[in-house]
Amino acid sequence: MKRFVRIALLLSVFVGAPVSAAEEHFHYHVTFLVALAVGWSWEEARVIASADLAVDTNEETVASLEITGNRRFLHISPKSVRFHCFSATDDRRASRYHSRNPDVLDNLASLEAQAISTIALAQQSKSTAAMTEALVAIGVYLHCQQDSWFHSGFGGQWDGHALESVFAMIFGMPDPDQAAARPVKTERALDEMLEKLASFRRRWAGSSNEITPSDLEPLKRLLTHPLTKKMTKRERTACDQRLAGRWLHQLLSERAQLSVVPAESVHDSAAKLSPRCQRVQAAVFSHLNSRVWVAVPSALTLKLGLDGRVDGLGAGE
Repeated sequence: MKRFVRIALLLSVFVGAPVSAAEEHFHYHVTFLVALAVGWSWEEARVIASADLAVDTNEETVASLEITGNRRFLHISPKSVRFHCFSATDDRRASRYHSRNPDVLDNLASLEAQAISTIALAQQSKSTAAMTEALVAIGVYLHCQQDSWFHSGFGGQWDGHALESVFAMIFGMPDPDQAAARPVKTERALDEMLEKLASFRRRWAGSSNEITPSDLEPLKRLLTHPLTKKMTKRERTACDQRLAGRWLHQLLSERAQLSVVPAESVHDSAAKLSPRCQRVQAAVFSHLNSRVWVAVPSALTLKLGLDGRVDGLGAGE
């Protein structure tokens, strides 16, 4: 058994099993859709969501295990705490009550203050660079905010939840980072993300769209539906993207706000959904008559520095 654990650990380090964060779909696609619903423009939402995703794709910010200083054994790195909101101490008690440790809340407050500061600077300078930096700071904050719920209960552990993720991959079990694995925490993450995106938007533009947690109910039911735990990651991502895009199209249609979506990003759901996705659709979106959905653009390539600030911006793939 010890030998198996060592092999699993090596897989977690060298194969890259997630020590890190909620699934890519949540950090990018869901963030983009909710940002657009709140009132951010298409390109603003794209930068925010790309920054959220970039925390997991940049060496300087990605969560990792390391051996440093006098600690001769692997442990989660400081950047795993800073950018991925793992608590440095045992947070299982807080997690049971769907709360978070004080050090996580302090870390979030610091990242939020950094985002607020960059928004103020962008408003003063009006430069493209300053505005991009502010949008990136919002995305970096949101990544930690989302992870603070997905990583709840794994604080103080030397591996974060690397071993749990590896075992999930090997045995086909739900990963702790999967939205349906712990529905209540996913719902808390979505509600708080909505609140913060609206708050940042009001600082940015003076107002935001009136979106409430109840407006997110179909999205919550989609992401936490038990059937999604039985899907492959590829199937789940495709299903979530299509159905979440339907949710956004319906929401914007009801509010006469579809003009914010480029015409080429509005599609008819002609392609067949997988049988399991069809069942999720019937359970969550049976009230929708339209098959039209909003396709999310590809993520921008962002280079983040050790402080989480943007060092470079490239086009999406």
